[in-house]
Amino acid sequence: ISFGAQVSLFTNPELQDNWDVIEADLKDRQLYLDPKLTIEILADKTNIPKYKVSEVISEHPEFTNFNHLINSFRVEHFLANTDKPYSLEAIAKESGFSSKSTFNRVFKDLKGMTPSAFIKANTSQISE
Repeated sequence: ISFGAQVSLFTNPELQDNWDVIEADLKDRQLYLDPKLTIEILADKTNIPKYKVSEVISEHPEFTNFNHLINSFRVEHFLANTDKPYSLEAIAKESGFSSKSTFNRVFKDLKGMTPSAFIKANTSQISE
């Protein structure tokens, strides 16, 4: 039951506050587009100590680790840009992936199929 309050992902308010900052910076500043992004850089950019960034990610119910978090943002960015007239590989690089093989592996892990199969399946659902 919600009384208009934001649903909290964490029972610890400090973890929730830190997550809110991390998520906002990732979305607003698109930090995940940097293929060299590390947890240290994220900590620096958000002004949250590295150990607290690590704690927030490890306690988050959706993400297993830093790479899982960042790659999830990258895959969503990729999917939001598939209408651009570029190759899938070019869009993957623009989304922060440093190599085609990493992108394909991560995409399949997160979405359960290859990028081309996913796009084809979702395009055919829209046009039917």
